[in-house]
Amino acid sequence: MVRDPGPGGAERVLLDPHALDPSGRTVLDAWQPSLEGDLLACQLSRNGTENSELSVIDVATGKTVDGPVDRVRKSSLGWLPGGRAFYYVRPLDPRLNPGEERHHRRVWLHRLGTAPHTDVLVFGEGGRGPILQRGGDR
Repeated sequence: MVRDPGPGGAERVLLDPHALDPSGRTVLDAWQPSLEGDLLACQLSRNGTENSELSVIDVATGKTVDGPVDRVRKSSLGWLPGGRAFYYVRPLDPRLNPGEERHHRRVWLHRLGTAPHTDVLVFGEGGRGPILQRGGDR
């Protein structure tokens, strides 16, 4: 639910998983508003997998403006000022380490309007400190 700005602003539903999937098998796992409050990052999972997809919704219109980014199970998310980018946690492509998918998580920088495979790897490669690489599907 959100309340429109101004005195007596109307309350309205911004995101209803049941409206997206009347079967009831879609769950809102997490959500994080941008610092300015005009965007909402949300993580939805389907069919009990808890393997969320992250999308960004424009709060004023309710329209999806970015995403989905897959494989963001229980990801922390940190918006940058201005709402054009955020940091998030995502494991490497599971094909790279079969059976160990959950052990290879990295911190990525995502800029709205760009494809997840171009996200910048910020932290986690080889257990060392901060780095900068492109390629969210690594």
